[in-house]
Amino acid sequence: MIGKKYISSMVYEVQNKFAITAAVGFISLAVLIVFVIILIFAVTVLVIGFTLIAKGETAGGTILLALSTIMVPISSVIIATLSTMIYSGKIIVALLIGFMVMKKFKSNPAYLSKSQLFIGLFISYLLFAIPYLGTLIFLIISLIGVGAIILGIKNCHKELGDGKIKDQVGV
Repeated sequence: MIGKKYISSMVYEVQNKFAITAAVGFISLAVLIVFVIILIFAVTVLVIGFTLIAKGETAGGTILLALSTIMVPISSVIIATLSTMIYSGKIIVALLIGFMVMKKFKSNPAYLSKSQLFIGLFISYLLFAIPYLGTLIFLIISLIGVGAIILGIKNCHKELGDGKIKDQVGV
């Protein structure tokens, strides 16, 4: 099953390359912020372009509308993609948390099971419920998950082409 290989690769990234995964996650937050600024700029340029056309300055207005027509969809898609990854990033980290908890109680737990996901999400949501600190924990865990998603997909694509990827973390 190819989905399990992707998830396995993502959990492997968090477990074995934590610093790199966290760095990629925080870089993705910076990229998200940049594209939000670009989107705000593009909408402003769009309004200015419509205003120029309304005043009769069609050449300048048309150029601004053309630029904003390119910038708005591209930045919107990137923002939506990164936002979805931030929201779902906690699931990858929750799988690892659940695996580590199950490993403490069982000598050889099944890898990537539903019970591990449930336990990991339960522990994560307990941490997220801590006032003030929970929001920071949510952001950090989500960004680490985003880094895992990005690196996991990158490495899985590379390794699937070579036929090398296996369940890597079931140690």
